[in-house]
Amino acid sequence: MRIARVLVRLSCFDRQQWKAKFFRRHGDTNVTGCQRDWAASWLVSINRNFQFTPETLSLALSLMDRFLNSVKVPPKYLHCVGISCFFLAAKTMEEDEVVPNTQILAAESQCGCSVSEILRMEREILSKLDWNLRHVHHIDFLHALHALLLSMYPQYLCLGNMTPSRQLSTLTSKLFRLLCSHKFMVFRPCVLVLSLLSLELETYVPQSWLQLTMILQRLTEIPTEQLVHCREECSRQLSAKFHLPKPPVLYARRKRVCMKRRVEQIEVDEIYDCIKHLYNEDDLAKSKSSDKVLPLSCSTELRQCVDDVPVQTIAAT
Repeated sequence: MRIARVLVRLSCFDRQQWKAKFFRRHGDTNVTGCQRDWAASWLVSINRNFQFTPETLSLALSLMDRFLNSVKVPPKYLHCVGISCFFLAAKTMEEDEVVPNTQILAAESQCGCSVSEILRMEREILSKLDWNLRHVHHIDFLHALHALLLSMYPQYLCLGNMTPSRQLSTLTSKLFRLLCSHKFMVFRPCVLVLSLLSLELETYVPQSWLQLTMILQRLTEIPTEQLVHCREECSRQLSAKFHLPKPPVLYARRKRVCMKRRVEQIEVDEIYDCIKHLYNEDDLAKSKSSDKVLPLSCSTELRQCVDDVPVQTIAAT
C-alpha cells in the first residue's frame, strides 16, 4: 500500500535526521525550557491570528527547536528567533498571496523587533541550519498514520461519531498542546504522534486499540519501551491543567509582548477549517478580498538596506 510505504520512508528519514533536544531548567545566559515553552505557545497564538495551516506552525516549532539546540541564544533574543522561524515556515508552507511582508508581520505579532532585525535573524537561522528547512516533523507523521488507519480500518475510526477531518483536527490540537512542552523534545516525532494516536484509540475503541497500535509500531520500528514511556508522559500532560510559562525579557526599552490567548483556548474548529477540504466534506469558504500589501520576496527583502541597531551575533556552541 502506498500510504504504508510513505510511512516507512518518513520513519527512515526521521531516524537519520532527528536529534534529541535538551533545554536547561535555569540560567540567564541561554534560553531555558520554560522560556522555550512560552515561545512555542506564543507561536501557536500567532499562527491562530494569521489563520495559517497546522503545517506552518509545526515547521516553525521544528525550526525554532533545531536552532535553539545548535547555538547559544540569550533569552532577550528569543522573540526575534521565534518570529523569524515562523516567517520562514510561512514562506515555505503558505501561498505567496497570504504571507504578509515583514513589516506587517512585525507589527501584528507584537514581537518588538524591527524589520532589519528579523531579516538578519532569518539569515542567521538559515546559515546555522545549512539552509535545510524541510526536516520531517510531527504533522507529517500525524497525517500519514491517520490516513493509514482510515484506509485499512475505517470501521475503527468512528471515534465519537466524528468525521475523519474532525478527528484529525482534534488530534492536531492535542499534538500542539504536547509540542508546547519541552520535555517531549526528547522523543522522535513518530514516537510522540503514535503515542497520542494510541491514547485516542484506547479511549474510543478499547477492544482493538492495542492491536492497531502494534501494527503501526511495526511499520515505524519504534521500540516498545520508548512508546510506553511516551504514552505515559502524554497521558499526564493532556490530563494536567495548562499553565502558561513566564515570558522572557524583551530587548531593552521595548514594550513587553502580551499573551492574550493560551494554548488551551485554541478551538478545534479553526484547525478543522484548515484540513476538512482534504476529505471533501465541505467546500472551502471563498477567501475574503483584502487590500493588504503584496508580500515582498525573500531575495528582495534581503537586499534592503538596514539602518537600525544591529542584532548582536549569537555565538555558536
